[in-house]
Amino acid sequence: MIRVFVADDHAMLRDALAAKLATIPDFGVAGQAGTVEEMFTRLPTSDARVLLLDVRMPGPPLADTLTRLRTEFPTVQVLVVSGYPEESYAARVIRMGAAGFLNKEHAIDQLAVAIRTVASGEPFVTARQASDMARSLQRPGLAPPELSERELEVLQALGAGESLKETAARLSISPKTVSTYRARLAEKLGAKSTAELIRYAIDRGLLPG
Repeated sequence: MIRVFVADDHAMLRDALAAKLATIPDFGVAGQAGTVEEMFTRLPTSDARVLLLDVRMPGPPLADTLTRLRTEFPTVQVLVVSGYPEESYAARVIRMGAAGFLNKEHAIDQLAVAIRTVASGEPFVTARQASDMARSLQRPGLAPPELSERELEVLQALGAGESLKETAARLSISPKTVSTYRARLAEKLGAKSTAELIRYAIDRGLLPG
């Protein structure tokens, strides 16, 4: 049996996903968590083989979380799930160390395939992801400047219309820190205003579908 731990900050979605997984004969729900801190507290006693990890979890940046997971739970395969488009996020999270990425719009059957794939020790990408990765290698000039994981999160928050206070509360940082990241983004991307940063996020397909 493949024991799956579900980490997502939306309780209703998390419960619904766990309930669906429990109906699949070879799956078992190892546990749930709504924050990164809660996840690391519960994982040691969960006997999880696969971790379903939402991108936008309260706590540290995703890159830091994945690094810690690889160090403390090397046998747990991490499948990142998100509402963000595969084209802009799949390659990024796999480079960070995730075993795979799946957009939340996919049906439970596709999720089951992804879970079984990473549980077997193989990386998982959809056919679309593989095609997108190949195109990005062929057209490196179209890739955005390298941003830190936190900078990307702030950029996505701006594009989604979040206020500084909302972003700060969700990421567990201060509004002043969010402003600092916004200034760094403007410098890196050559943007003269928040409106230009928002347009950049939209044009690059960085917002949830």
